[in-house]
Amino acid sequence: DDLPEAVRNGFTDQVLKALPFLRNKLGGHGQGAAVVNIPPVYGDLAIQIAAAFHNFLISKHLERSTPPPPEPLREPAARELTDEIPF
Repeated sequence: DDLPEAVRNGFTDQVLKALPFLRNKLGGHGQGAAVVNIPPVYGDLAIQIAAAFHNFLISKHLERSTPPPPEPLREPAARELTDEIPF
């Protein structure tokens, strides 16, 4: 919702559909009678795109979520302040 209306559809169609395009066109649904060997670099590209999408989605989730309240500071226990070896 944070993109202008004119850009939203293009972002969805052009950016977010890159990974499904790689899967569907390069072997996810088969290639028919003529098998085409796909170089491994395209698999690496798909992994990197998926990682970028995960990073983006996590960042957007954190951006929209309210952070949890900070934990209150606690005073150290008396035994933590001694110089004795704990074992």
